[in-house]
Amino acid sequence: MTWVPSSAAEAGVLSTPSPIKGNVDEINRAASYAQKAADDSFGYRSYVQGAERNLASGQGDVLTRLQGKLTDTLVPGVNLLDESVVAAKKGFDSYASEVERIHKDARKVISDIDDDLSTIRTQAGTIAEIAQTIRAGVPGSWNTPPPGTMPEPRLGSNASVLDSDEQELRRRMLTSQYSMQWLSAAMRWKNACDDIDTAKTRWSTLVSERRDAEQRLLGALGDTYLGRLLAAGETSQWSAKQMITMGLSGELRGESGIADGTANPAVEDLLARTDLSGEELTEAWNALGLSKSDVAALPVATLAQLASRNGLPAWAQDVASTELLHYSLIAPNEAYPLFGFGTSGPSVQEFRTQIGQLYGAWQDAKSAARLMGGEPIVQLLALGSHDGAMTAAISHGDLDTASHVGVNVSGMLSNVGDIGHDAKGARSLYNEAYAEDWTQTYAAVTWIGYKSPDFGNVNFMGRADAGGPRLAAFIDGIYESRAGNHTPVSNFTVFAHSYGSTTAAVALTDVKHPINSFVTYGSAGLSADTPISGLKTDKVFSTHAAGDQTAGFGQLWSHPVVPTEQPFYSLLAPEGAPELKVFSAEGGDGYTRVTAHDMFTEDDSPSGLNWGGKVGYLTTGTRSAEDMGKIWANGGL
Repeated sequence: MTWVPSSAAEAGVLSTPSPIKGNVDEINRAASYAQKAADDSFGYRSYVQGAERNLASGQGDVLTRLQGKLTDTLVPGVNLLDESVVAAKKGFDSYASEVERIHKDARKVISDIDDDLSTIRTQAGTIAEIAQTIRAGVPGSWNTPPPGTMPEPRLGSNASVLDSDEQELRRRMLTSQYSMQWLSAAMRWKNACDDIDTAKTRWSTLVSERRDAEQRLLGALGDTYLGRLLAAGETSQWSAKQMITMGLSGELRGESGIADGTANPAVEDLLARTDLSGEELTEAWNALGLSKSDVAALPVATLAQLASRNGLPAWAQDVASTELLHYSLIAPNEAYPLFGFGTSGPSVQEFRTQIGQLYGAWQDAKSAARLMGGEPIVQLLALGSHDGAMTAAISHGDLDTASHVGVNVSGMLSNVGDIGHDAKGARSLYNEAYAEDWTQTYAAVTWIGYKSPDFGNVNFMGRADAGGPRLAAFIDGIYESRAGNHTPVSNFTVFAHSYGSTTAAVALTDVKHPINSFVTYGSAGLSADTPISGLKTDKVFSTHAAGDQTAGFGQLWSHPVVPTEQPFYSLLAPEGAPELKVFSAEGGDGYTRVTAHDMFTEDDSPSGLNWGGKVGYLTTGTRSAEDMGKIWANGGL
């Protein structure tokens, strides 16, 4: 008789690992701990607020300093702690619910397989009995059911006394007696095997769902401010304990503030020079012979200047920006004025929130880069401010050496707090270009280096006129830094989304160094006062999706020139202006149709701008994303 496993738990039936790990009670204990922390945080808040009230009636410098400590540091810190533990409790509760469901479904899979194995065992016994009678073989494996047609019966040696007709009659009698029973057993066996195959697929799905649930929990915990402080303990010069205690209370064991770096007069003198070109700045910087550790050891005020100084090598900006980012996490009140914020800037709390979000985006970029072709390094650049808004740029790829540089300019409502979303678009550009030509090296830069417009001023040129020169300086800084290091860029492409195209057009009339390609997608329009012939680019490429319900709103009033409307563009573009090529964002031929205004969307990331759907211009599988990768990799279509 064919051997059949006694249960689904026996080796070879279900794959490992199992979706059944631990138990929900363990998760609930973690959730209870988070709830207790939330309760303790509430009590701590009450003490702090009581102290605030008691100090409010007093006078004197000491009391004023104490009150400032409570108001500016402890109260915001306890608010962040409270938000973190409440979010952690919610994350654990959600995880517990998912695990409970997964365990229930997995046990049902095991039960169903056990039932199917019991069925196979019974039918294998029936087949074995018939096979013994008709002198036939049995299946060698339990998961290989016998054919539905019973084998031709074979007669024993005692049938030799029968003539051929009698033997044939005997075989027919055996076939008539057992063939239907054989067929029935074989069909039940096969159906049970099919059910087990289906259950195995469900089991694998549950393993994936358990893994996804774990990642969601880790993401929920990591996205809290406390989670980011913990993570920063692994990426900064300060330990996790220092990051948490200083980041939430502003002191460690009664010691306020953190040690600053060591001044370097040569660096200070260089930063004071405003007469140097970008190339001269790079050469002067290189002459200092500083290492990454030397830069990291500089005073934080110096780092704040280096972080956004155009013309410096990207590695130096990256070290300075990274150190400034960590300092801002651990000492937000002290870091705030270093960004140049005044009365028009964000509140310290808003600044603190955006710093935390930027840290999360930076970490996500590094994790994603490890899975990308060529495993590009990630660089943090341009950390600073513009007109009261935070600025930053994230590069997937080495901006000091990449043969192909692409700067992706964000549009309306973009801000550093959401840079992680826009960085996904840059990763899409990188992946498409790398798939087109993996022999090149790429640096895809997400640039949020200006204060972008909101709905109230998106129809006007004010934000573009203010942001354009900053983008031009950023572009020229890359060119000149590369020239100073004798590593010229082979292909420089500016991608511009929405109002980013309005801003980029202004920048490309200001740059000293022409680029290779200017690509607009979902453009909010160019100003009629921006001379097309003045765009310092060899080529212009443009696309607009019929499903994009938002871009047209931005084209009203001050910037009505729509690049995709070739006749209008040609009318404004005199002879000698860069050539224009319009490419499609529609579906067909296996491509997904763009149905949204966003540069990049996922099924779980709806946007208020996506009135038309959930597929953005840089979503994987769209013709627009693939064509933009080709433009960048090849210099054209």
